Amino acid sequence: MGSGFLATQLVGGSMPWSWWICLGLSVFGIYTLDRVWDARHDSHSKRHRFHYVNRHFLSFIACISCALALIVAGLFLPMTLVKWGAGLGLLVLLHLSMARARRYGLIKEIMIAFLYTSGIFLGPLLSMQRRSIPYEAILYFFAIVLLSLWCYTYLDDDQDRLDSLPSLSFWIGARHVRLLGFLLWFILIVVGILSDYKVLLLMAVCTGGMLCFPAWFRISDRYRIYGEFIFIIPVVIALIHRSVL
Repeated sequence: MGSGFLATQLVGGSMPWSWWICLGLSVFGIYTLDRVWDARHDSHSKRHRFHYVNRHFLSFIACISCALALIVAGLFLPMTLVKWGAGLGLLVLLHLSMARARRYGLIKEIMIAFLYTSGIFLGPLLSMQRRSIPYEAILYFFAIVLLSLWCYTYLDDDQDRLDSLPSLSFWIGARHVRLLGFLLWFILIVVGILSDYKVLLLMAVCTGGMLCFPAWFRISDRYRIYGEFIFIIPVVIALIHRSVL
């Protein structure tokens, strides 16, 4: 939801309540199904074991969430947005099927970042009230999402290898993923300093911190909570700014 707020601020305008409901329900449903399909009875990750033990209940809740999102979208959202959303939904199904079949190669994280960024910005772009599309900001956001996924891949490397879960780290090694992450982090910092998107710069700086202190972030999967908080930063800043004014 924090990412949705950021998208509306970058693109301009506001979205109806139905879009926010669809966004929350669809993200929860897709994420949960993805986790459930990754889980196995012999998973070494506590998170994956939890999803395996509760796979039937979680799958049911996830399907209900996606169904409710479809109903709300069909009843309350503009047909243009519904059509584009349906097309994006087909890409999501393709991603989930490939992830379940474990046929992903080196582009898994890139595909996830693309789908997440598209889902967040699709509605605001179709409803935008400004003439120019902020391509640079959208690409910067995509890069932040990709960096966070590379951080997760790097920090999850040991468990993913034990569970034979394909990821970039699985294919090229954790050390090389970390090097790629530092390179992308450096680029984001330089570009962020030269741009006007200081909130995005702050998000990028915070994201790269996971690469600097891996041992601390691996404790009790701290990086998962920390990584989610990063995308709430725009909301926190907006609330602080509003309270000060």
